[in-house]
Amino acid sequence: MKNTITVLFSMCATLLSAQFENTTFENIPHPEIIEFNTFDPAIEIAPDGTIYYGGLEGIYRTTDMGQTWSQGVFETGTLNNHCAVLELAPESGNLYAGNDYNGGFGISTDGGQTFTIFTTTYCHSIFESEGFIFAGLSTVLRKFPDGDYNAGYTVLSEGKVRRVEKGMNGELYAILDNAIYTSVDQGETWELVYESDNDLYYVMPLSETQLLFGEQFFGIGSTSTSFDSPVSLNGSAGYDAIRCSETDILFVRGTTAYSFSYDNGQTILQPFTSEINAIIGDAIPPTIDPDGIVDQIDQFNGNIYIAGNNAIAVISKSPDASVAALNSVDGVLLYPNPCERGHSLQLNEVYDSVEIFNAVGTLIGTEEKCYSIDTSNLLPGFYTLLLKQGNLSQTTRLVVR
Repeated sequence: MKNTITVLFSMCATLLSAQFENTTFENIPHPEIIEFNTFDPAIEIAPDGTIYYGGLEGIYRTTDMGQTWSQGVFETGTLNNHCAVLELAPESGNLYAGNDYNGGFGISTDGGQTFTIFTTTYCHSIFESEGFIFAGLSTVLRKFPDGDYNAGYTVLSEGKVRRVEKGMNGELYAILDNAIYTSVDQGETWELVYESDNDLYYVMPLSETQLLFGEQFFGIGSTSTSFDSPVSLNGSAGYDAIRCSETDILFVRGTTAYSFSYDNGQTILQPFTSEINAIIGDAIPPTIDPDGIVDQIDQFNGNIYIAGNNAIAVISKSPDASVAALNSVDGVLLYPNPCERGHSLQLNEVYDSVEIFNAVGTLIGTEEKCYSIDTSNLLPGFYTLLLKQGNLSQTTRLVVR
């Protein structure tokens, strides 16, 4: 029988006693997870519910909401076939994939089974608008008709484009490392509207005249569409934002920190909370590079999907559920990731030591200077891992089924 690894990430060891003072192993939720390690995995959900998951070894597709997966071929010609960006053109069904780790950008016309690689240039973002594809390649933004890369041309050459967003008036926003450009002619010409010394992450339209945006150190900001006198609403930076209803907005920093607005961005809960770490399911917070999530979040039928290293977290169950459901363990589902890596638990860095305790607190094993934990010899049951790095320590809960 294969060991299926279930992981519940907790706070630092110094906070554990307070957080789990009234918690027992019996009432901790134990969603099943197949361990899968990757860099900033991408997720894209088609109108029919097909989920595309881009990871370290290619692109996976499920048509039965995560019960079974098929692997697509994404040969980029580089050292690995990592996929961090996915975009589906709704009219044609073409699926575009990008590799921002060591380069690659291509298209699939058969539902993600095979890909034609356009270029091995680094691809940071892909956006579809009115039959055109905008691809952030290296330090330029390229525009081309859906399906016809060779008919494309450069429309912005001012630096790495993290993402492109559309406003409520049809205008486009290109978010670069530390600048925001806008276009009112479907991306033919661009005007610089905001420049900062900090990294910029996203733009979210609130109305035809008002925007939210994410900026390092400045945090979540509010501004007019012309970016006159932006105001910081919350000093905690978020890498992404997603609208859950007419009034509810979820702000995300990686898959380990969240904040909410229940009044369309007028007030934002402070600070970013990490209380739902224990039910998102990543063993260790996934390695989030300075570019932020890129393409790790999507929604379908009122559900919000976050692609994590060890699971796809679904953080709302029903079409009428709002972001408030995040406050309840019952509002979270986990789909196993599509690729199993044997019987090991991959960590995000080399730890000085990892101590393994059984359910009654007895030390049963210690690993020194390790990057992964061999779980093949663990019997089914509950375990606690104490991860030590210098003077710091943190605890991960593990269930082997």
